[in-house]
Order: sequence, then C-alpha cells, then structure tokens
Amino acid sequence: MIVRRTTALSVMMVAAVAGTLVNGAPAQATPSVTKAPVAVGRGGAASTVDLDATRVAIDVLRHGGNAVDAAVAAAATLGVTEPFSSGLGGGGFFVFYDARTGKVHTIDGREAAPASMQETAFVDPATGLPYQFQEARMSGISVGVPGTPQTWQTALRKWGTISLRDALRPAVKIAEQGFVVDQRQPRGVLPIQPNQRAVPARRQATGGWLDLPQPGSRRDLPPAQQAGHGRVLPRRAGR
Repeated sequence: MIVRRTTALSVMMVAAVAGTLVNGAPAQATPSVTKAPVAVGRGGAASTVDLDATRVAIDVLRHGGNAVDAAVAAAATLGVTEPFSSGLGGGGFFVFYDARTGKVHTIDGREAAPASMQETAFVDPATGLPYQFQEARMSGISVGVPGTPQTWQTALRKWGTISLRDALRPAVKIAEQGFVVDQRQPRGVLPIQPNQRAVPARRQATGGWLDLPQPGSRRDLPPAQQAGHGRVLPRRAGR
C-alpha cells in the first residue's frame, strides 16, 4: 500500500484468528467484478483479499487518511467479511516503512498466553498425558490473549492520522448493513465446521455463523450481536 501525498508510506499487516461473528440471509448477488493483473493510477493504492476491505482502504485514502489509517480500517473490515482468518479476536504483525527516513518499524501483536497459564496446561489431569493435538488446539485450552486491538491502536498513535474509533467505523457499518458473500467464504468456513460443531456451545455463541454461506447471499450481524460487538467497541475505543 503506497500513499503519495505529504509522505510515501508502505504498510503490511498480517492478522490472525477472528472474533467477529456474522449470520447469513438470502440476497441478490452483486454484479461480478472484472479483475485485471495490472492497475494504473495515482495518489495511492490498496490491496486486500476482499473487495469490501479494499474499498474501505481506498475510501480512507480519498478522505485524507494515510497508509496506516487505511491498513487498520481494511483489517477491521476483514474481521467482518473474513472472520475465519482475521479480526479483533486474534493477533498479528504490523510492518511500517517510512519513505522519508528509509526506516522499517514493526509491531509484534501476536497473542500471548494468559497470565494464569501453567506449564501443565496441555496435560490431561485424568491421565497425566498430553491432550491430543486437535483437542488442545480446538478447545479453550489454547486460547491466547488477543493482541490485535492494541496493535491497531499503537500503529495509529505512532504513524496514523485518525483515531481507532474512526478506523473501525467502516467495519461497523458493513457489519450492520451486511455484505455479499464471495467464493472465499464457503472455502473458509467449510474446514472448521466439524471441529466447531463438536462443541454445542460454540454454535450457540456464533449465532449460526458456521452454517455454510452461499456465494451471492448476504451476511450481517444480528441486532443483539451488533450491540455487543459492533457498537460498544467504537464508543470505548479512542486514540
């Protein structure tokens, strides 16, 4: 991502497991997007795996934001449109290149183990043997403390021009209004369905998100989840 305004910046963001929840409802598919291997333009560029997230990033740039602002806004949007691979509930790395100084800065925002976690956490007390890998991986035993929110806020405070609250607004809007499912959604949900459905509480917590979405259908957050995830955080978040 490059911005040519007062400063040229380059940002790469790698996000991990998501915490945003979405639900499915039928809708008309939007017209297909024509993809081209080369794009020519000026003033800035943005690229993500999702059309909505890319549009959000470009919109941030058009309204005067810099590359860091656009990267955080796009990453937050991916937490809505691709929650199986990114979002507030995980962690990641933020790599920032400042063309004025030629220096590269990084933020390690990967998850950390809870402070109360013991070295025997992955040992079954009933048998004295380690849990099977999949059991340990898919259960609550291996859940880390999310690092993404602080990563975004730190990046914006150091190099951005907008607050975290404003950076999250586009993602909140998409969560409330919904988005059209693309081909990646079913491919992302399908591999995790068996493991998630093995724990009934997870299906209840995700509000039906694990139901396989159909490309062209519309997904959004149910009203209760909007109140719990989409609206509370922006009010509490700040610079």
